[in-house]
Amino acid sequence: MISAAHAGSSYPEDSAELGRLLAGALESAPAAECPGELPMLVTPHIDLRVDTETYAAAFATLLRRPSFPETFFILGVGHRCPHEFSLAPAGFLTPLGAVDPCLGAIESISRAISFPTARGLEGWPGEHSLEFALVWLQAVRDLAFPGARFEVVPVLLGGLWPHVLAGSPPGPRTHISRLGHALLEAARACPNTALIASIDGCHVGPRFDHPFSGAQAREGVQRWEKRLWELCASSTHGAWFQHIARLRNEAYFDGVGVLDLLLRHDQRQARVLRQRLWFEPQDQSFVTFTGAVLDPLPAAES
Repeated sequence: MISAAHAGSSYPEDSAELGRLLAGALESAPAAECPGELPMLVTPHIDLRVDTETYAAAFATLLRRPSFPETFFILGVGHRCPHEFSLAPAGFLTPLGAVDPCLGAIESISRAISFPTARGLEGWPGEHSLEFALVWLQAVRDLAFPGARFEVVPVLLGGLWPHVLAGSPPGPRTHISRLGHALLEAARACPNTALIASIDGCHVGPRFDHPFSGAQAREGVQRWEKRLWELCASSTHGAWFQHIARLRNEAYFDGVGVLDLLLRHDQRQARVLRQRLWFEPQDQSFVTFTGAVLDPLPAAES
């Protein structure tokens, strides 16, 4: 069981205070839905002291579903994981309670592939791309589906840097593609399941080792990322990867592996609900992040 590492710093450690904070954000979020049998949300993993509204825009779509999902596949970014992917039967403990892994789904993925997935486990404790998503799911559950129980399939993914530099996504025989296929098959086989893409956007400025200020690059990066999400909303999914690769992801968009897995292995298009740019004047750097839904493509386009 992995204990929450950011309680008391990135968000309140007291369960009642944390519950009030997240419930208030969820109740204030604009009405939006995430229909379909396998809902997919794009959510940030930014420090909760920076923003709760962008999180809430995406997570609040779960409030309007007829029941709370029994299994969540959480696809996070492995910030300290040295591998392109890592999947482990890990449970988690947050101020809002314990969450167990879905061992059946994890075992079915392992049976479908012939290579180990539990790699880089030393990078799992303190991984905020998993922890922050979990507390929001618990808050949605406590607000709208009290007493409901859910399990998780936690996955950490990298940035596909060799493929970005080569200008083409992973081929069908690569380990990451085979994992993606097995993961989506397992998700479809689980009753009442949802997927969470826990990603952030661009990381720009001296804090991220750029030789220029974020203020100088701000407008250009915002235009670039707007175009990225437009391409993710289209049926030509390879175009968004080329958009990233063309500049070798110099803006450090944090979530390439997650988006590639979902958009390439399932017929989806992004519907952006809210976006935010967090600029820090003291070091002239910024981070962008988005709340969105990945909707199934219309039948004519899929």
